Amino acid sequence: MPVRAYHAPNRIAAAERTRRTILASAKVNFEDLGWARTTIRAIAGSAGVSPKTVEAHFGTKANLLAEVVGQLGRAYVEPESARQFTEATSAIAALPYHAAHATPLLARSARIARAVHEAAPTEAKAAEIAGRMRHNLDYGADWAARIMMSKRGLAADMTFEEARRVFRFAIDPATYRTLTDELGVDEDGVRAWMLRYTRGMLLLRT
Repeated sequence: MPVRAYHAPNRIAAAERTRRTILASAKVNFEDLGWARTTIRAIAGSAGVSPKTVEAHFGTKANLLAEVVGQLGRAYVEPESARQFTEATSAIAALPYHAAHATPLLARSARIARAVHEAAPTEAKAAEIAGRMRHNLDYGADWAARIMMSKRGLAADMTFEEARRVFRFAIDPATYRTLTDELGVDEDGVRAWMLRYTRGMLLLRT
């Protein structure tokens, strides 16, 4: 007599809820404490499970960090501000849309990026994630600079490389952390700073 597969939808759903709870706990711990101070035991305590349960789901702390970053990367991104940035006819009209597009992305990733960079020297998986993050930042700066160079109203001597450097600094997670953690600026304040900075650096000076 063939053995029938055992289906336990309630157990599967419970396991998924536990997994999500552990990931949420890990995200908070990594963001608040950084890589070195975050432990499996601390993550388990915040999640209300045992350390063995955390290890059964994810194995290692590095795997957990990778899952947290992957979850952030899959989060929905509102495309409207990026479209408006692309379609604006002048540089001065475009920059508010860039700030509106970039600031939420920074708010979502800046603190977890710190944990990744702390882990990268000793964890191969974290080093790989850090490389992908740098690539994404470089791509974002290139994208913004290429679009901006096609618009009227830029400083007369503006080059693509200079525009790229301006955007790369503006969207760097370390810039966001300095503004928020050290200077006490909130997310709306970061958006306003980014707009002032990019306007001051990129636009035609009279």
